Amino acid sequence: MDIKDSISYFIKQNHKQCSGVRRILNVPDYLFCAAAFKCGCRDYFCGTFYEKTFAQRKRYITQFRKDALARKYNDKELAARIDNKASFDAMFSEYLHRDWLDVEGSTKEEFEAFLNRHNEFFVKAVNTSGGNQIWKCNMAKEKRSLKQLRASMKGCILEEPIIQHPAMSSLHAGTVNTIRVNTVWSGGKPHVFAAVLRIGSKGCVDNFHAGGGMGAEADLKTGVVFTTAINMENERFIFHPVTGTQIVGFQIPNWDKVLEMVKEMAARVPQVRTIGWDVAVTQDGCCAVEGNSRCDFLICQMPQNIGRYEELKGLLER
Repeated sequence: MDIKDSISYFIKQNHKQCSGVRRILNVPDYLFCAAAFKCGCRDYFCGTFYEKTFAQRKRYITQFRKDALARKYNDKELAARIDNKASFDAMFSEYLHRDWLDVEGSTKEEFEAFLNRHNEFFVKAVNTSGGNQIWKCNMAKEKRSLKQLRASMKGCILEEPIIQHPAMSSLHAGTVNTIRVNTVWSGGKPHVFAAVLRIGSKGCVDNFHAGGGMGAEADLKTGVVFTTAINMENERFIFHPVTGTQIVGFQIPNWDKVLEMVKEMAARVPQVRTIGWDVAVTQDGCCAVEGNSRCDFLICQMPQNIGRYEELKGLLER
């Protein structure tokens, strides 16, 4: 967020989450947290810093702390390739289990052939995050010419839709509900740091930062969700607000395959020591959606309402 957006966000959340004199005290308190803990506005309100002690605040992986760790421990060039959706799909194509096309790197004939193979597909801008600039294209409803379509999709990749496991659809069928699995390369091997089930409630993406997205933490051994789901507004849910499906206690299918896949992918890029992998679960296994070398750690701290900075730093220092 730029300064203008940060101020707007601060004012909105300050009035929504707090009242009375607390709103006034939050201004100098936030400035203190920004200096002492490298805290951003989202860290402050999503982490409810305004009600935490100094020791509790100190434990958080804040926005600027995670950026500093990424700069120190992640190879810059390789990290950029992971964050770019087109190069990510090329690097990890065997884990995608779906058809895809880089519009910029394709010919007109290849572009037309992809459209002929898929009546419906997703369009994703290659250098965005947070669920932004992702939309679904349905050729049966499309009125633009191929030339116009290709021009509108410049700087994007096209991907065949993922057919998720029926159990994952039961949470919310309108979105592919993925798992954000954070790996850390530590002691010469990939370590699974956290896993959060991400669930949508509207639109076509489950992203935590997108409208309606929520996250709940899963047990690393079993894949069973053990926390309530929480969204960016700090609202908590035992049951999905739209479908009514119970979230606490939900068993993520094919959990062993999820862990196996992220460890294999992490082992291919040990120079990028912290990566957030987005994984979709299918009927027969799982598939990679994307990778994030500078992923937001809020999602794996909010469900339990605890910070994990020393734990992450300790793994990286091994």
